Amino acid sequence: YFDPDFEFRNKDDNEKIVEYADAMLRKFFEQASKTSWFDSTVFVLIGDHGTSQDATYPLPLSYFHTPLMFYAPNIIAAEINQNMANQIDVFPSIMGILNLPSTANHFGIDLRRQKRPFACIMNVSGYAILDNEWMMLYKKNTGKKLLYKYRDKDITNHISTQPERANNMDLYGKQMWQTTQYLLDKRATRTE
Repeated sequence: YFDPDFEFRNKDDNEKIVEYADAMLRKFFEQASKTSWFDSTVFVLIGDHGTSQDATYPLPLSYFHTPLMFYAPNIIAAEINQNMANQIDVFPSIMGILNLPSTANHFGIDLRRQKRPFACIMNVSGYAILDNEWMMLYKKNTGKKLLYKYRDKDITNHISTQPERANNMDLYGKQMWQTTQYLLDKRATRTE
């Protein structure tokens, strides 16, 4: 549904998209708040991916930096959590909010009760490991490793000056990569 009478304040198409989404979410929550199920519902708002706006590094971080919000004003208190997270953390976090037990064959954590040392981005060409300051990239086809201080948009490869940091991040990435592949090979991530 698109509201043809919606009046945009912004001229830029990308800003219009955000403005319209905000307005429609506001409208949805205004209507939902009047229902009988609103007080007992946990709403999860998450972006599948961002946009490739930042070409500073071989991997555009803006594409993977997405919002995640849990909204349940009568169930959880409002808070801002700036810790590292992956989309695999959504399910265990929901179960934690609901105080329900769960068994799952994945690496997700309850973001409200646990803290992740790194976020991991994986694709067919390799992986990236991030903490709140550093990003280590591993390129599978070349075996090349790169370490950047991404918060400063520093393009210097610090792999030789920060070997312990790089090794810790790389070990985490290898563990995630290998275990994921093992679980996929054994079909252990399927639910029946």
